[in-house]
Amino acid sequence: MTEVQSFSICGKKKSIDTFDCMYQCTAVAWSDDGLTVYTGGIDNDIKIWDVRQRKRIGAFEAHDDTITHLSLSPDGLHLLSNAMDMRIHCWDLRPFIANENKTPNARLIKTFMGATHSEEQLLLRCNWSKDGKYICSGSSNRMVYIWNFHDTKLKYSLPGHDASVNEVDLHPTENVVVSGGSDRKLFLGELH
Repeated sequence: MTEVQSFSICGKKKSIDTFDCMYQCTAVAWSDDGLTVYTGGIDNDIKIWDVRQRKRIGAFEAHDDTITHLSLSPDGLHLLSNAMDMRIHCWDLRPFIANENKTPNARLIKTFMGATHSEEQLLLRCNWSKDGKYICSGSSNRMVYIWNFHDTKLKYSLPGHDASVNEVDLHPTENVVVSGGSDRKLFLGELH
């Protein structure tokens, strides 16, 4: 069971609630309003939990391997999921409309390819630019990848690390990228 806990300076408090994820949980993300929690794990699915109702209300099921990271878009309307199947999916979180397509994975709107995972099975992360125009990810092939969100085209593949790149983030106001890897190095790079 996955426990939600709160802590105070005076000591540990009891958990607010507990949600049974059934499998090991490897990624979590809050919705913008704080009423929904998204979880991913070794069962390859993203579970959707309603905090008020204290129950699971849905799932996204398109990955074929462990989910390594979840990242909410700056506008709160999309969720990225990075997985060991070497795909980053983008999910539409906007409210359902009456005549919405009810096919499985109708919420899957984009897939970004290029970043790889390896037998190391690291929890590689993905992130958004602050304006939501780009997404970025590390890769086990020692590269940093940055895609245009709107057309899913790879904009940059940046070398430099000597091991897996575990984390990448884009500066909030400047054309600068930061990456951290298993090589114990942090790189700052200027984008053109």
